[in-house]
Amino acid sequence: MATVEIELTDEYQPVTDGKQSALIQVMTGIAYLCDSSGQPESDAPAHIFSGFINVNPPVRACMRTNRGGKARLIVTYTGS
Repeated sequence: MATVEIELTDEYQPVTDGKQSALIQVMTGIAYLCDSSGQPESDAPAHIFSGFINVNPPVRACMRTNRGGKARLIVTYTGS
């Protein structure tokens, strides 16, 4: 297992690769999560959340925050 900190901006970035499980905690801000095999468009449908979420394969979690916002994640990768 590995735990990392990720700073989100308003551009989607991959958080998981679709092959690994992860526990994601939104420490500050609000996060948008979109399952996408590529780079999602900025207006792609997404779940909006704060708090905790578990992500499991085959979900490739791409995440961003609201326009002009910032969010900080703590992510623990729990296996592949």
